[in-house]
Amino acid sequence: MSAYYYEPVNLNQWNMFEKVQRVGHVEPFLATSSMNVGNIVLLHVGSQNKSYESGIYAIGTIVKAPYILENSPENYCNNKLTVDVRIDKINYSSPYISHNECKVFINQFRTVHKIDEKHYSLIEEKLGMNFEQWLKEMYKKADGEPLSKRSIDHYISGLSVVSDDMLKEGIISKPLEEMNLMELDLAISIIMKTPSFIEKDKKGKRMYSNSLKRYRCYIYHNTDLGKKEVEEIENLQKDKKLTETEKETLIKARKGQGLFRDKLKEKYNNRCIITDINISQVLIASHIKPWAVSNNEERLSVDNGLLLSATFDRLFDSGSITFKKDGTILISNLISKENIEKLHLIDGQVYDIKYNPDMERYLKYHNEVIYVGSTK
Repeated sequence: MSAYYYEPVNLNQWNMFEKVQRVGHVEPFLATSSMNVGNIVLLHVGSQNKSYESGIYAIGTIVKAPYILENSPENYCNNKLTVDVRIDKINYSSPYISHNECKVFINQFRTVHKIDEKHYSLIEEKLGMNFEQWLKEMYKKADGEPLSKRSIDHYISGLSVVSDDMLKEGIISKPLEEMNLMELDLAISIIMKTPSFIEKDKKGKRMYSNSLKRYRCYIYHNTDLGKKEVEEIENLQKDKKLTETEKETLIKARKGQGLFRDKLKEKYNNRCIITDINISQVLIASHIKPWAVSNNEERLSVDNGLLLSATFDRLFDSGSITFKKDGTILISNLISKENIEKLHLIDGQVYDIKYNPDMERYLKYHNEVIYVGSTK
């Protein structure tokens, strides 16, 4: 378990909202001798700057052990015990944890110090895991063993490289690490078709596409899906190219209702493809190619849908499972062997997805872009 440290940030000395342009930025901070590489640092903005509500706005990982910073007179850490911290998460508008919430686990707000371990579960609940922690905790190799540090580093660096490359080419307008799920889905759909990325990914033996898919899955698991649905519906309502009838039809499809759901229920005889459950209240009209990257015709197409019970809809939507054209189910290592058994799943089992050629492009997209796959 990584230790958590509290670090006060004086914006008059170092304004992180101006200095940190993206996740991955590395900066020296005041240290204690007990700090080690891999420890987590919570960056707390105090009340001295009235432009910001006091609280924790950024989280970073120590990447260089304590040392004395020398020959840096303009840096407030100069000639003091210092650690280099990589910024993993930053919110520019409001704190992840407010000052009042911090009072539960922080008694002294003026000095750097280690936080008592008894508060770690509360902190993790508030912050959620960063990408590196998620890979360590959630993702396993085919043999059930955790990913090696080398593999995790490859995925993290792969994501950073793709983000930098695509920004330079003008393919995306902001770093991937700053995107929400809807923005990320759109970005990935474009990146996967970009010639320079395709060539680089081929040379890298798909390391870069695998990095993107795993990061997308991580973001999915840390997204309020109800809020995401509301945002997508609001975008539809603002679309001046659509008639009111078209808007109503599409909104119902986004909610898993209306004609789209009715057609899927008819196609699959009102039964979940995997469980054969026919309880209408728990059956979800799942889009194969995500809503955010589908055009309006694809959003309503029965060929871009599967009828799944709620649990398997989430697993499919997150990229934890997928189907081949013949109905063979593929199961990601994101699902532990224990849970695979509890879900009564068998990797390679064939289900009747009622395949027709018009489904091919949607399944191909899910297989190649959404499904996380396995790591040997």
